[in-house]
Amino acid sequence: MTEIPQIEQLAPGSWMIDGEKVFTKPDATEAEALAAANPPLPTPAEIADEQRAVRATAIKAECRARILAVGSETTQMNIAQAGIVFMAAVLDGTPRADALAASGLIEGDLELAQRWKAWVAAMQAECRRAILSGTDPVWPEVPEGVAGLAARF
Repeated sequence: MTEIPQIEQLAPGSWMIDGEKVFTKPDATEAEALAAANPPLPTPAEIADEQRAVRATAIKAECRARILAVGSETTQMNIAQAGIVFMAAVLDGTPRADALAASGLIEGDLELAQRWKAWVAAMQAECRRAILSGTDPVWPEVPEGVAGLAARF
């Protein structure tokens, strides 16, 4: 047997339903107030959409955490800045060895930075693939030497 709810209008747009205050538009009817107090249950499709969204958020967070475990955002900015300083010096005619020294880079760092960028792109691609396919991500390995580059910056 269904209980009949106790409902009372307190003021325009404000109702008391079974001891709970419910707010509606000012000219709401009793039926609209009851509907506001008892929203419909989500459909199976809505539940599935929500679960996919939660899963996608978790995978994105894991991807981000794995990338940041290798090098923080500050580290990544410092490496990018070093590359800019190096290229500016080279374009100004500074010898390569001097440009490396001015930027804080050493021989081989530019190639490591390129491998890092490729790895980040691969991580992001795997993140998208796992979300779209509904399968577990298979994260690519960090290229050799990249963690050492990050540690220096």
